[in-house]
Amino acid sequence: MIEHQLIENRYEVVRVLGIGGLSEVLEVIDRNDGQSYAIKRLLKTKRRSPYASRLLLRESSILMAVRHPNLIRAYRQGENDGRNADLSRSAEAEGLDQPHAPYLVLELLRGIRLDQWIAEHYASKSKLPSTQFLLRILQQLSQALGAIHSSGYLHHDVTPQNVMLINGEAEISRAVLFDLGIALPLGEQDPQERDLGTLHYRSPEHALARQLDVRSDIYAFGVLAFELLTGKKPFELSTTAEQIGGLGYAQAITSMHALREPPRVRIADRKYQPIVERMIHICMQKDPVDRYQSMQEIEERISDLL
Repeated sequence: MIEHQLIENRYEVVRVLGIGGLSEVLEVIDRNDGQSYAIKRLLKTKRRSPYASRLLLRESSILMAVRHPNLIRAYRQGENDGRNADLSRSAEAEGLDQPHAPYLVLELLRGIRLDQWIAEHYASKSKLPSTQFLLRILQQLSQALGAIHSSGYLHHDVTPQNVMLINGEAEISRAVLFDLGIALPLGEQDPQERDLGTLHYRSPEHALARQLDVRSDIYAFGVLAFELLTGKKPFELSTTAEQIGGLGYAQAITSMHALREPPRVRIADRKYQPIVERMIHICMQKDPVDRYQSMQEIEERISDLL
């Protein structure tokens, strides 16, 4: 039971928001100001891992340095010093006796994840929003990614699962990119870190374990844009019979990204159809040289449409 646990004798845990391979995200209340936040910390099985700590500290460094309205905000980096209290059971029973485990205090995002939003809206075609509305989401994400790239990093996991849509007076007032847990530096890259990422959004060069730059994020952005505008991923296996040359599922999807041209982007709004299709087509070119070379180029193309 994790509820009512105290972190640094300050942050009271309300609930678990999500659990990943290396870390977990908790909703907490700060006893100092009474406000709600999210805390990202390493799983107790990973708290002695230099590799896991390095990734979390890198995410912290990026988010503390880069401020953008469409990027999740980080407020504070802390470190579990082994003296955390638990109001429901002993800290030792919770595995909290491991010292010097870093954590990150984040903005608590209240909204709906983009992957969930896509599934809900395309399940009921009567609720589909305008193309302009979808382009505004992409515009905000392109700006957030541009800010990350300007800091010298790739997001390296651009997926709808890592975007939150925040409701406001308008239908959606803010699209927020989050989870930089596997962000990758531009320049020298650890092959183990470079191999991380979500299957359906890996660029061809990512799949081939090559050096990555901003154009790998641009490819993933194109995949996300395709999915946002059509409700479908560009490459998927409808039956096991479609597996390529007897390859397993992951290898088959990887091969499709590396070898096949993406299907056409078909949207109801004929005004935007050719321009949007071309934009996504350029993002998803197999050779990085043939893609847009910066997120700024993409943001400019979208702004011209709005």
